[in-house]
Amino acid sequence: MRTDITGRPRRRDGAALRGRVGVGLAALLLVASTPVPAVTDAGWSVGSFTGGTVVAAVVPPPVIAACTLRREGLLNTVTGVIVTWRLPPGFTLIEAQLFRVTSGLALEPVTGFSLGTINTVTGADGTVTTTIPTTLLGSLLTLGSSTRFTFQVQRSGWTARADVLVTSDLLGISGCRPA
Repeated sequence: MRTDITGRPRRRDGAALRGRVGVGLAALLLVASTPVPAVTDAGWSVGSFTGGTVVAAVVPPPVIAACTLRREGLLNTVTGVIVTWRLPPGFTLIEAQLFRVTSGLALEPVTGFSLGTINTVTGADGTVTTTIPTTLLGSLLTLGSSTRFTFQVQRSGWTARADVLVTSDLLGISGCRPA
C-alpha cells in the first residue's frame, strides 16, 4: 500500500484523478477561447541582389629626406635641428603636425610651434624644411639620452607618421637621424 508524506495510507477514491482532469479541462478551455491572429496580406520577396565594396583610406607617411644639426657662432654651438622632409602627395601643411614622443611612447603635441609658420619653409620642389630650435631640445635632452619627434599627417581619421631621433652626449646635442 502506498503512503503519503506523513506515513498514512493513501486513499484510492479517485479524487486526485478528478482534480487533475478538471485542471486539464480548464486549461484546454482557456486555450480554445483565445482568439486566433487574423491573416494578413503582408509578404516579402527579393527580386534582385546587390553588392558593395568597402575601401579604407590609405594615408601615406611623410618621407624624411635628411636631418642635420644647425651650428652657429665661433664655438660651433648647436642651435637647432634641421629636418628636410616631404609631405605625401595631395597633402598640405595644414594637415601636418609635429609631436614629441614622451615616456610610454605617447604622442604629445609640441606647443608654441607651428609647421605652417616661422619654423618651416616649403621649397619649389615640394620639400619641406623644418627647424626645431634648441629651446625645444635643451630641456628634453640630458647626457646620453634621445628624443623622438614625429611628423604626422591626418585625413578622415587616419594618420601616418615619420620620426626623427635627436641624440645627446657630453657636449650636448650630438646628432639626429630618421628613425
